[in-house]
This record gives sequence, structure tokens and C-alpha cells, in this order.
Amino acid sequence: MPEKPAPEPRFAADCMLGTLAKWLRILGYDTLYLNQVEDAELIGRARAENRIILTRDRRLTERRRAAPFLLVTSEKPMQQLREVAGVLGLEYREERLLTRCLRCNVPTGEATREEVREEVPPYVLATQSRFRRCPSCRRVYWGATHRESMLARLRAMLGAATGSLPSPAPEADPS
Repeated sequence: MPEKPAPEPRFAADCMLGTLAKWLRILGYDTLYLNQVEDAELIGRARAENRIILTRDRRLTERRRAAPFLLVTSEKPMQQLREVAGVLGLEYREERLLTRCLRCNVPTGEATREEVREEVPPYVLATQSRFRRCPSCRRVYWGATHRESMLARLRAMLGAATGSLPSPAPEADPS
């Protein structure tokens, strides 16, 4: 019988790691982030939802119920991303890139031009052909110039941690 692949890691980032949570979502990782949450609630949600706690709070990691966790030592978000990717062996996978809503963490879905016509600027409608939408908050995403700079940052930061990152094909990007 073939071996089942390991489930994708899911994360719960504490309130000190909001930017890291956003970058993990950009990479397509399911990352719970609540900007105001008590430690006990964060630990409870993480345990109930099978999430790895990402924190910079050493006291939180000393609580027995906080496992599994990763104490993030880096102070800057991109260094934090490199640290988490290196320690946990996260992979850059093109098909997963920019597939989660950056605001609410829900997987986004394809949307047609007609479906988003009233929600995007006319120039975007005229110049873009691929769109994604969050089914929860209804935010629309499309490929834009800042997408390539964002991907270049990811390749520069994660290249050493996850191996050579391929140049991604045009896809959805946050508006």
C-alpha cells in the first residue's frame, strides 16, 4: 500500500507575528492569526485545530499544553519566515502560492472577469485575465506588478531554506 503523504502543517501565530502570518498565507499555508488573543485561547484553538503555535513569547512555550510550538527568535518578518521554513522544512510550491485570503485565511477560488467586474478598477479589468476571490470576505485578488517583487523577496529569503525556488507563472495576487 502506498504511503500517505504527511499532512500540510497548519499554524497559529501569536499576536507578535502578524506579518509572518501574512507571508505564510502568501505561501499557501493555513495560518490562524488573531491580533488580540489570550495565551490560553491561542493554545486551545491550536490544540483543537491541530496547529503548530508560532510565538516569540518564551513564557507561552513554557506551558505544557502549548506543544507543538516553535519559538521564533528572529525579530524581522522575512528572517522569521526563513527561520520557520528552515526549522520546519516548509516547501515553496507554485500551485499553492497566493491561494489563501491574506485577510481571513480562507482558501480563495477562481473568479471570472464578469464576476468581479463591479469590484475592480476598470484598468485592472482591461489588463488582467485571472482573478481569485475569497468566499468568506469576498476580497478579490489579481496578478499585479507588486506580485513579482513579492515573489523575488520570497526567492531571496527562502532560497537557502527550501532549495531553489522556481519562477512562478502569472497567478492571483492581492489587490
